[in-house]
Amino acid sequence: MPRQLTSVLAYTWSDQTRWLTWNDAVDPIPLFTNMSFPQGDGLSPVALNCLLTTDLRYVISECSRIPSKHCIYMDDRSWISSSAQGVYDIQQAWNRWSERIIGLKENQTKTNVLL
Repeated sequence: MPRQLTSVLAYTWSDQTRWLTWNDAVDPIPLFTNMSFPQGDGLSPVALNCLLTTDLRYVISECSRIPSKHCIYMDDRSWISSSAQGVYDIQQAWNRWSERIIGLKENQTKTNVLL
């Protein structure tokens, strides 16, 4: 990737300041984040796709003994397995990758399991 492009991405994606808004109100206290893929940035979906493809390779290698199928769309991940234990083990592999490897915490309230 060209250095000029990576410099722009590093500037755009790091040390962001955000203000929460609701209707016409703006919170006077900003939120800060060290690194984020901003919405509306055309390269963010590409970067997210690269990141989750790497994640998926990790999960598949960690769970190679579990018969499963996986699907990723943007930041949504879905998988099926022939057993409840397989679904659980795959979920744990995603959690391990997110927390230990890339430092993100999974939002468990968004997790849906169908048996």
